[in-house]
Amino acid sequence: MTSALEQGSAAIQSLRVTFRTAGYTESAVDEATPAAQHVGTPELAAVASYIQTDREDPIASLTRLFHLGAPETRERIEKVLPDLDVDALKAAEVLSEADGRVRSNLRVREVDGLLIAWDLDQSREDWVVGVSPSSLLAATHAPRVKARSAVDVGTGAGVHALLAARHCDHVIATDFNPRACWMTEFNAQLNQIDNVETRTGSFFEPVAGERFDLVVVNPPYVISPSARYLYRDGGFEGDGLSRHLLAELPGLLEDGGFGVLQGNWIHGDDERWYAPIERGLQGSECDALMARISTAERLEYAAAWNEPHYGGDPDGYESVVREWVGYWEEHGIEKVSSAMVVLRRRPGARHWRRAVSLARRPTDMRGDAFAALFEAQARLAGLDDDALLGARLQTPANLRVERYDQRGGRHSCVLDLDQALGVRRPVPPALGKLVLRLDGSAPLRDVEGGAGDLAGLRALIKLGFVTFA
Repeated sequence: MTSALEQGSAAIQSLRVTFRTAGYTESAVDEATPAAQHVGTPELAAVASYIQTDREDPIASLTRLFHLGAPETRERIEKVLPDLDVDALKAAEVLSEADGRVRSNLRVREVDGLLIAWDLDQSREDWVVGVSPSSLLAATHAPRVKARSAVDVGTGAGVHALLAARHCDHVIATDFNPRACWMTEFNAQLNQIDNVETRTGSFFEPVAGERFDLVVVNPPYVISPSARYLYRDGGFEGDGLSRHLLAELPGLLEDGGFGVLQGNWIHGDDERWYAPIERGLQGSECDALMARISTAERLEYAAAWNEPHYGGDPDGYESVVREWVGYWEEHGIEKVSSAMVVLRRRPGARHWRRAVSLARRPTDMRGDAFAALFEAQARLAGLDDDALLGARLQTPANLRVERYDQRGGRHSCVLDLDQALGVRRPVPPALGKLVLRLDGSAPLRDVEGGAGDLAGLRALIKLGFVTFA
């Protein structure tokens, strides 16, 4: 596969030039297909988008080819996309052609300035999953700090590897699926990134004995009765894969290194959702932030994970959902929580654990806020109240403070922050007023009301609502 990439480098260059010249971005594609926002099902939305983009301009043609997977005439491509080398891309198996109509074999999406391609054909056994909500969530939780080395485990289309390549000297991307490694190499060339290396193998095996400053793991963690899809099903019983990876991950981290793992964990009805994660981290020498995405019961879990594969086949859908529900019943599985776990290795220290539930999915992929959370937690642990009063504190620019009037002249206050944890937190009105006064210009003791609620302020620092100036 690598040799095919080398032979197709000119084709990939023509693709890159075409996308960049046309301004192919996520917002441009959305603007080209506004009718899709008003249609209830994906199939009908695709039809509306197909009709809407039937015009002669670069973004419309690129949207049809690489977003919708719809055919485009060779004549129109040559007219509106003159830099696109159709014959070279056919030789590289990116495009195919029949009766003068050209189709793409890949979907392409812009993510934070990167062009990410993946397979359109989901029927392939080696189908490479692309930019999913799951991959975006893992990307937003990865701390972006200047580092020497990183590894993206279960790379898929390579989005985490390519994002890490911006701030790490060398990145290794591993995947059990050889086509995923090929796709990552393709995307590295498409974005002119040359510091990513791919290795084929199962999970951590290709990097056994090595340690990294950043490890991102977004594995096929779904709890299913069979390993039907490489991108989704890990082939372990129950949550065995998530538990195994959590146990092994700290051993891959350099001192001070960050690890990010997305997984599913089984727990009982009356058990705290993060209890199995805490058990798995015992003795790990890591601080840990555990962020719950969702908790599901049997039927909703089975329905959600199988719906994308059974469009137009209600009988097949019913059969597979019943199979999954039966599997859960047989193994005594009551609830499953999906969570992000962010670790930082700190040998020889007292380690902290913090569990939160995401109010919304964060969208900032810079990772600054998550790195800052770990730094703030470590700094806060060394400050007594007098030292905290001497610190200069500030609030993020996008913090919102919502005030609500209640009966009897009382008030309530809620803090809301998009970055990092995406949590909403109710606070006493006096603390909400103090937060608005914090701009880093003076020590806390000199700010009006600064000494009023130090315990509440410490909690806000731990969640990123307040930061050290």
